[in-house]
Formats: sequence, C-alpha cells, structure tokens
Amino acid sequence: MHWNPALLSVFLICMGAAAGSLARHRGRSFYPWFIFGALAWFVAIPWLLFTKSQRSDRAPAAGAVLLSSLAAGCAAAVLIADLAFAPATLPNCDYYSNISALNKAMSESSAGKTAAAEIVTINDIKEESRSKSDLRCTGTARLNNSTTVKIDYHFFIEGGRLVAEANLR
Repeated sequence: MHWNPALLSVFLICMGAAAGSLARHRGRSFYPWFIFGALAWFVAIPWLLFTKSQRSDRAPAAGAVLLSSLAAGCAAAVLIADLAFAPATLPNCDYYSNISALNKAMSESSAGKTAAAEIVTINDIKEESRSKSDLRCTGTARLNNSTTVKIDYHFFIEGGRLVAEANLR
C-alpha cells in the first residue's frame, strides 16, 4: 500500500485520539494511551475494549465515546482517501488481470471491433522495456476462436491512470 506521509500522520493522530479518548472513558490517562494508540493502535484499541475499566461508579467522561467513534471514523476516512488517491503503478507483464485490460483495449480499437476476438491466454511473455511510466511486453496470445497470434502490448500511465494498448501481429 502506498502511504502519503501527510495522510499517514493524520491517520496516526486519529488512531491516537481514538485510543486516548477510549482510555479516558475507561479511567486511564489520555496522553500515554494517545501515544500508544498512535504507534500500536491494533494492540491498544482491543486492549482497552477487553480489559476491565478502572472507573468505579463515576460517570464516564463527557463525550469520550463520541470522540473515540469520531476519531475511528476519521482514521477510516483517511485510509479510504489514501486508497483512492494512490498513484497508478505498472503491473508485471505476466500479471493475471492484464488479459482483461488487453481485451478492453482491443475492443476499443478499430481492428478489435471488426475481429471480435478475445484473448484467452498469453504464453511466452517477455518484457521488452520498462520505465517509471511505460511497460512494453510481447507474447503469444491464444484467442477465443482457437487461433494463436503474436501480441505486442503496452501499459503506460497517463493522467494518473493506467492505460493499456494491444496489437496483434
């Protein structure tokens, strides 16, 4: 997973706030649990949930449960934002989802529309070249009409999106 340092910082602060406020609600000190929750939230939160509260009959701290829930929601929102805004990465030439991406690229080309053939498997895969934003591969494609053809395919990143092109020979 790709983590933007700013989003990671916000995520850790949210998880620390969730652990700290839950700790305060359970009769413990906020700041040590804030630090523990930020660094090891996957241990701190279950620990606080499954250990005995140190409060006796006193009323819980006002809004601690709400603050803990909001902080956990904040952490979930940051995690989703990180997944949504992660930059596109190039796959390997033999990555299994390449076939569906290549079939889509072929169906959008004029030659692919007339042939109406789809790739079933690709064998003898070779990586021709790779850069940070460009990957060129060759192989032998078996199509759904039982023919076998040579294929050149190309993955590149354009506008932050992964794009595929395929040429049958």
